[in-house]
Amino acid sequence: MKKISDLTYKVVAFPEIQNFNTDECVDWALEMVFLGHDTQTLLMLAGNAKPTNYFQTVDYLKQALKELKLEVLYGDKAILSFSSYYIKKISQSENIRENLK
Repeated sequence: MKKISDLTYKVVAFPEIQNFNTDECVDWALEMVFLGHDTQTLLMLAGNAKPTNYFQTVDYLKQALKELKLEVLYGDKAILSFSSYYIKKISQSENIRENLK
C-alpha cells in the first residue's frame, strides 16, 4: 500500500473547513504524485497555478479523491481528521507556532 500525504487529513475535510485554502490542494496533489499516486485528475490538480480558483480546484479535488478511493468527510469525522493533521505536525515539532493558530 502506498503512503499518503499528511495533507490528506486536511483536504478530505474541506466541506467542513471555513475559508478552506485551495492552494493546499495543489500542494497535496504534488505530494501524492511524489509518493507514487498517479491519476489523470491528480496530475491536473498538481499542475494548477497558485493562487487557485476555489470552484475549479474543489471540482478537481472531489474527482481526485474519488479516483484514489478516499472518502470526503463531514461533521465530527471531518473535524477529527482536520485536527489530526495539526496534532501530527505539532508532535513532529514542525512550525509549532504556526500550527497552533
